[in-house]
Amino acid sequence: MKLTHSLLLAASSILAVSSANAQTVIDITGSTAGRTAVHQAILSVLSNETFVYNGTNFNGASKALFKGDISGTPVIVRTSWSGSAAGVRDVAQSNSSVWFPATTIDTTGAANNTAVSMANSSSNTVQDTPEIAFSDVFQSSTIYTSPALTDVTAGVIPFKFFASKDAPATVTNITSIVARNLFGTGYIPTALLSGNSSDEASYFFATGRDPESGTRITAMAEIGYGVFGQVQNQQPTVVSGNVTGVAQWPAGTYAAGNGGASSGSTVKGYLEAAGYAGGYGLISYLGSSDWSSVAKELTYNGVTYSADNVKNGKYTFWGYLHQMRLSGLSGTALSFFNSLTTAVRADTTWLVKTSDMRVERTSDGGLINPLY
Repeated sequence: MKLTHSLLLAASSILAVSSANAQTVIDITGSTAGRTAVHQAILSVLSNETFVYNGTNFNGASKALFKGDISGTPVIVRTSWSGSAAGVRDVAQSNSSVWFPATTIDTTGAANNTAVSMANSSSNTVQDTPEIAFSDVFQSSTIYTSPALTDVTAGVIPFKFFASKDAPATVTNITSIVARNLFGTGYIPTALLSGNSSDEASYFFATGRDPESGTRITAMAEIGYGVFGQVQNQQPTVVSGNVTGVAQWPAGTYAAGNGGASSGSTVKGYLEAAGYAGGYGLISYLGSSDWSSVAKELTYNGVTYSADNVKNGKYTFWGYLHQMRLSGLSGTALSFFNSLTTAVRADTTWLVKTSDMRVERTSDGGLINPLY
C-alpha cells in the first residue's frame, strides 16, 4: 500500500489528509493513446466512484483523480499521462517524481465529469511513484528494458495518418515508403501523394510526437523507419485556426527535429487548422482516442481503416495496448490491476479486442502472422 504524502498546506486540510491516508492509492501513467479506454475502464471497476480531471475533456485529460471502492475496499486512483516510453521508464525505475493529482482534492462537492486545474507544481498536484504503466509498444521498443516489467496485453490500438483539414481532394492515401521519406526529410512534394505533376511545387510537412511517445514509436516501426530513428518533425505556428508557419522542431531535450508534441491532442489541433492553402500543409499520425473528424483522414498503403480490416490483417497500422507493472505488486493494488485488465479488454469503442483478432504480431511493426 502506498500512502499519499501531500503537504499539509493549512490546518483545515488535516482531516482530509487523514482520511486519504486510510486508503490505498494507485497511480497510473503512460500511453496518451490508451488513456480514454483506461479512464472508462477505471469507472467500470470502481463502485461509488467520484472523479475530477484536468483539462476540458475527460477522455483526453492529462491527469485524473478517482475515489471509490473495489470489492468494498476504499481506493484512490490517479492518472498522469506522459507517453508510453515515459511510462515504462517511470514504473521500471520507480520514479518518484511523476506529477499526480493531490489526494486532498475534493471530488464529492460537484458532479462527476468535473474539470479542475492541475498544473504541475501547484497545490493541486504532488510527485509520487506510479505502480502501473500503459504502453502501446513493447518494452523492448523503448530504451528502458530493465528490469523487465510484467506485461499483460489489454487490447489493440488502431492508428491513422491524417493531413491538414484543407488538403486537396487528390490527396487520399499515404504509403509506408512515402511516409519514411516524409519523416526523414521533414517535407515532401504534394505530387508524391496526388500523382499530379502540377503539385510538384507545393509541399506537406511532417509533424508529430516526441520520442517518449508510443504513438510515434508505433508509427515509425510500422513504416519501417525504425523505433529509434531520428526524425525531422516540424513545429507549426497556429494562429486563429490557421497554420501561419512551420520550422524545424527546436533542439532541447532532443536534437533539432527529433522533438515533438507531448500529446496526441496537440497534434490533432495542428491537423485541424487550415494549413495547405497557405503553403504549410501537415501530415501526422493519431491514435484512436485522438482521431479527428475535421482533419483529412488518409488510407494507409491503399487500405481504409476498419475494425474488421485490423482483425483480419489487411490494415496493419496498429499496436497492442500493454498493461505493465513491477512483479512485486500485491494486495488491493494487484486486485485492481487484474480487474482493470478485464475491463480494458472489454472495450470496443477505442480498442479492438485481442480475443477478436485473427492475426498477431510479436514486435512493433513486425510481421502480421495468422492465428488460424
